[in-house]
Amino acid sequence: MLSLMRSGTHSVVLKFFLFGLLLMATVGLAVMDYQGMFRNGSHSNKVAESKCATITTIEFDHLLQSAMRRENMKQEDAYRSGYPQMFLQQEMNSRLLTCAVRDLGLYVDDFTAAKQLKTMLASFTKQGGITEKEALQRLLYGLGLNESKLVDSLKAQIGIENLMRALSAGAEAPQQMIDDAMKYRFEERRGEYFTISADDAKATPTDEDLKKYYSTISKNYMMPERRTLAVLVLDRKTLGGTDKTATPEALKDFYTAHLADYSVPAKRNISQVVAQDEATAKTVYDAALKSKDLKSAANAAGKAKATFIKPADYGENDLTVEAAEPAFKANEGDVLPPVKTPLGFLVLKVEKVKAGGPRSFDDAKADVEKDFAATSNDDSDALYSKANEIDDMVAGGKSVGDVAQSLGVGEKLLEKVDAKGLNASGAKVDAGVPAIDKVVSSGFSLAKGAVSQLIEAPTGEFLLVEARDVFPAEEQPLDKVKADITKAWQTEKAAAALDIKAAKILERLKMGESFDTVASSLGKHVERSDLTARREKPDSKFPHGFVPALFTLDKIGQVTVVPSESSAIILRLADRSINIPQQQTKEDIESMRTMLDHSVQKDILEQYRLNLVRKYKVKFDNAAVHDMYAAKANSDDDAE
Repeated sequence: MLSLMRSGTHSVVLKFFLFGLLLMATVGLAVMDYQGMFRNGSHSNKVAESKCATITTIEFDHLLQSAMRRENMKQEDAYRSGYPQMFLQQEMNSRLLTCAVRDLGLYVDDFTAAKQLKTMLASFTKQGGITEKEALQRLLYGLGLNESKLVDSLKAQIGIENLMRALSAGAEAPQQMIDDAMKYRFEERRGEYFTISADDAKATPTDEDLKKYYSTISKNYMMPERRTLAVLVLDRKTLGGTDKTATPEALKDFYTAHLADYSVPAKRNISQVVAQDEATAKTVYDAALKSKDLKSAANAAGKAKATFIKPADYGENDLTVEAAEPAFKANEGDVLPPVKTPLGFLVLKVEKVKAGGPRSFDDAKADVEKDFAATSNDDSDALYSKANEIDDMVAGGKSVGDVAQSLGVGEKLLEKVDAKGLNASGAKVDAGVPAIDKVVSSGFSLAKGAVSQLIEAPTGEFLLVEARDVFPAEEQPLDKVKADITKAWQTEKAAAALDIKAAKILERLKMGESFDTVASSLGKHVERSDLTARREKPDSKFPHGFVPALFTLDKIGQVTVVPSESSAIILRLADRSINIPQQQTKEDIESMRTMLDHSVQKDILEQYRLNLVRKYKVKFDNAAVHDMYAAKANSDDDAE
């Protein structure tokens, strides 16, 4: 399988097919292996089960912890926000889709999965300056999988994507929905309003008032939690690797020895016609042979039967296997007989031949230096073997100090830093630690005394971090924040006074007094806004929320309140109209149609998911999940 992946061709279609698959595979690899990839946990305790898949407590905890590390999410924050329950729902949804793919017999061959993996690795090698082998090893190491498991996961994910496309294909919003949406977009409203303020906004609190008020909001004025983090920075040499210097002579020798790798491949500028069937392809070919105009030949066959693809440059690996060989044997101007490919029957015309050849050393120097460094330091096996040993030490309970002693290196301390990596004086710490933000984030996701997994820095080092000590957040003395507390108290009192005043006004209007009469009795002048659309930004004289509030009212004459910090607007809907432009732009209509089509497709997929839940009789033990992670959140608090 690996040899297939390393030699697979780059189909033009596949270049754009499921390019985001790697992230999906990273998040949901367990989805693809419900038959046995994660069967090390106990089968007696289950957080979810169905007729096609089961998730055990041990398995789920492993997946959840990995997901939180990837998201740099603090455990206590995740538990309190309900992340475990949400993650469990997503995990089971993915497994249900995998079951559906299996039951429907949607097969993805090894060749397709291998080409997809090769395409994804190529994106990493281009961005990260590493070889394909290193990219694959890092991926497998990060996921804790072997190559076979990764390819199986990719095949299952491609199957899921194919199923989703099939379900949503052709789903379109009806014209009436589009018309109604356009009316909604172009509705305009006018409001009548006057502004009131609180009479006691400048009230002065007593010390007892402030003390009592501060006790209710003191959590908003906490000094941040700080931690002392022990960090181990492990370079290639420490991990048993090598680091050779690239001299000019060595680089030129390397360039000469690998000249084929620094050659520009031959290309063909090719126009194409994709035909619905062989007969149509033959008709297009015969016409193009006579006219030498492939586009005209395609148009003559009809758009329903033949699609013309304008000329573009292709390398031999950019074409399907069936089309590549004849295209690169042909001469400039040749029209090629129809070939059958996975894309359909193709008729090709070679518009121009572009010869390849070696790049000069100076032109290729940057690539030569990168490749030389990669091959000269081709010690990935040793590096990742040592990294696995260190991970095993940490899993066995060893501290950063223990690992440092075993390797004969020193640890670095980040003393009393907050979650942003700032020390007590507000300065950013450094201490010669690469990827410092990633290190601090990881350190704050750990319980006291716990050690992270190895973190790989962009510069090549491996990092290990331990939460050596935890200094919990502390409540600031009232005297230190008295000015802020006084302002907050006054703001709250003003808001309460405004609420009472506004409620009395709304009651008068409800009892039948006119809007103008109520405003006049309060000494207020009624103002009228211009006609305003939902999509327009509100006038600067209006506070935030004015326009949204105007569009919450259902009938002309209805009233609402738009509050702000020190005042409130009493707002009445005075007028509404729908003004659809006579000449709507095609782009406007198509944009609305696309948005609603996506909405319909999303609804279809959700209905299908719910059907799978019923079909496979899914059951969740949410109480067990709550008990597991509520307990962990409490233990984290105790530890700190």
